[in-house]
Amino acid sequence: MSTLSSRMGFRSWLAATVLAVLALTAPPVSSAPAPVSAQATGSLTITPTRFYGGQPVTFSGRLPGGKQTFRLQYHMRRPGDVWTDIPGSHGKTDSRGRFRFQFPARSMKNILLRVKSDRNATNGVSMAAMDQQVVLSPTEAVVGQPFTISVDTAPRQSRVELMPLPGRPVTLQRRDPATFEWHTVATGVADAGGFATFEQNVSAAGPVVYRAVAERHAGVGWFPSFPTYVDVMAAPQRTEPTPIPAARTGQGQEAATFRQAARLARRDVTASAGSARNWWPIAWHYAFEYAEDLTTPPMDGKPRKGWWRDVSTGTGRVSQQSGGMFLDSSFDAGEGLRGGPGDWGTTNATLMDYPMTRGRFEVRLLSRAQGDPGDPPYRIRAEIIPTRAAGTVCSPHAITFLDMSPGDPSYRFGVRSPAGDWVGSRPGNFNFSSHAFAVEVGTRHITFFLDNVVVGVLKGTAAIPKGDLTVRVSMVGSPDTEMQQTEARFDWLRGWPLKKTGQVKKGPSLQVATGAFPC
Repeated sequence: MSTLSSRMGFRSWLAATVLAVLALTAPPVSSAPAPVSAQATGSLTITPTRFYGGQPVTFSGRLPGGKQTFRLQYHMRRPGDVWTDIPGSHGKTDSRGRFRFQFPARSMKNILLRVKSDRNATNGVSMAAMDQQVVLSPTEAVVGQPFTISVDTAPRQSRVELMPLPGRPVTLQRRDPATFEWHTVATGVADAGGFATFEQNVSAAGPVVYRAVAERHAGVGWFPSFPTYVDVMAAPQRTEPTPIPAARTGQGQEAATFRQAARLARRDVTASAGSARNWWPIAWHYAFEYAEDLTTPPMDGKPRKGWWRDVSTGTGRVSQQSGGMFLDSSFDAGEGLRGGPGDWGTTNATLMDYPMTRGRFEVRLLSRAQGDPGDPPYRIRAEIIPTRAAGTVCSPHAITFLDMSPGDPSYRFGVRSPAGDWVGSRPGNFNFSSHAFAVEVGTRHITFFLDNVVVGVLKGTAAIPKGDLTVRVSMVGSPDTEMQQTEARFDWLRGWPLKKTGQVKKGPSLQVATGAFPC
C-alpha cells in the first residue's frame, strides 16, 4: 500500500517508549528509610482502566522491603501456566518500595499482570485491552456527483463503547479490481468523537470497494476496516439516501460470545512442536501481544525484519486483535455495521521480506463458522509458498500444512505442485478448539506435525518448491457465492532455520492425489 514506508518503524517506537517510560517515571527516592512491611505481598494499581493494546498505561504500587529491583510479569490463567517475565520491563523502587512507571499495554484479554522482585510480588491485576474497530458508512453514490463516506474509528462493540483517539490519522483507500491492491484516495484525522468524513466522486457506474485505515497513533498500531462495497448508480433513484448514523449501533452478542468462548478455549492449549522439540534459534515470531500492526517487524527473531501483505478479493479482512492475527469473512451481525453485503472471496496474509530456502514453520489456530449451514464453508489454510508467488492469490506450488473448514472432523495436509499432488489427513476435534500446526521443510523431505505429533512425511525433491520460501495463511472462498461467515484466529505464527540435528524423516506416508488443494 502507498503508506507502507511510514508504517515500518512501529517496533523501534515501541522499544524506545519502553526504555523512556521506565527511565523517566520512577518515583523519587525517599531520603528517610521506611520500616520493612509485614505484608506478604505488595499492592498494584493499573490506570487507566480503558485502553487499547500498545497504549502506555501506568503501574503504581508498593513492594514491601525497601528499595529493590523489579520487573513486570504476566500470567495467561491457563492450567499449568506460570508467571513469566516481560522483556524490557525492569525498574527500581524508591527506599520505601514504591514504584510508578508506564509500560505499553498488552493486547490480550483476561490475563493477569503483577510486579515482582527477587523478594516480593504484588497481587495479580486483570487486564483486558479493547479491540480496535473501524466502520465505513457511505451515502448514496451517483456517477459524477459527490457522495460522502463517514468513518467511525470507535464504534460501539457489543455494549462496549470504544475510546476515540482524537487527532488519529485516517486514510481512505480504494481497491483495484484487477490486482486487489489498495490505493490511497484521501487522508484525514479523527475528530473528538472518533469520526472522519471524506467526499468522493466516481466517474463510472458499478461497484467500488473502499476501506479506511486508522493509522498508528499514541502507541496503537494501524487498523483497517472491512472492505465496504459502494454501488455507484448511473442516475439518481427515487430512494432516500443512506443516512450517516448519528449514533453508533451495536455489533451484536455473537461477536462477544465468540471472544469469550475463545478465551476459554485457549485455556486448554495443546502442545506445539516448536516448544516440545526445542527448535532454536527463532527466525521470526509474531504474536501481536501489543497490538502491533501487520507491517511491524516480528517480536522475536534475528534479524527482526519482515511484514505481512494482506489481500482480500471479497468482503474479508486481515487484522490484529486480542493478541492474534484474525482473518474474518465479514463483520459480525449488527444493524448498519456489516462490512459488505455478504461473505465471499479469499482473504490471505503473506509474510514478506523474510525468505527461507528451508526451515520449520508453525501456527496456532482457533476458528469458528456461523450462518446458514446450507452455505458452503470457507477453507482455512496455512501454506509454504515460493516468494516469487507472493503476489498471487493462489500459488500453483504450495506445501499445505493446514487445510480445514471450521467444525471438520479432520484436517488435511500435503502438497499442490506441477509434478502432482500429495495429501494426508488426521482426525481430531477442530470445532472451536485451539491446535498447533507445523511443518519441517528439508532438502529431501517434508514432515507435518499436529500438536507435536508427527502425522505425515513426504520424501523426495519433486514436492519441494525451488528457491526462497515464505508463509501464507488464507481463508479460501468463492468469488461469487455466499459463504458461511467465518473467523480464523492465529494466536501466533513463527519460523526457525533448519538444523542438521533433530530432523524428523519417519512417519506416516502421504497419498498421491489429484486436485487435493484447489485454489
